[in-house]
Amino acid sequence: MKLFFTVAMLGLLCVPAQAQLRPKAKAILKQKQAKQQKQADAVERFLAMSPEDRRQALAQLPPAHQRQILQRLNALELLSPEDRQSLRGRMQAFSDLPAGHREAVRVELRSLRAMSNQERRRRFDSDEFQRIYSDDERQLLRDVFGQPRQQEE
Repeated sequence: MKLFFTVAMLGLLCVPAQAQLRPKAKAILKQKQAKQQKQADAVERFLAMSPEDRRQALAQLPPAHQRQILQRLNALELLSPEDRQSLRGRMQAFSDLPAGHREAVRVELRSLRAMSNQERRRRFDSDEFQRIYSDDERQLLRDVFGQPRQQEE
């Protein structure tokens, strides 16, 4: 009986610890998203700078951060103005999603990147994909991979 009481008390004590994990996980997710937004904002600021201002600003950053920003800038500069605007629109649509949905879409993006085009098309057409994601989320995912808009049935 004493053992049962001890186990029951331990179980009750563990519940608050589990309940605390959820706010901590949310806080970590929020920090990660803030960091990503900060990085995206930095790239945008660098794009708006003159080449000389850009060199001076980059010189103040640690080498690893410099390389990361330069890679992103180079990739963006290779895009046509239309593609760059399209990318900005997708980034805005992504940031407009609720936090929990952003993480789900991010995970789906990683998964879709690992698929062939044929596998990706099957995924987009699957009942599960239709059920899990909202119209806006599905369209955002399709847009990222250059898939045509889904036809209304």
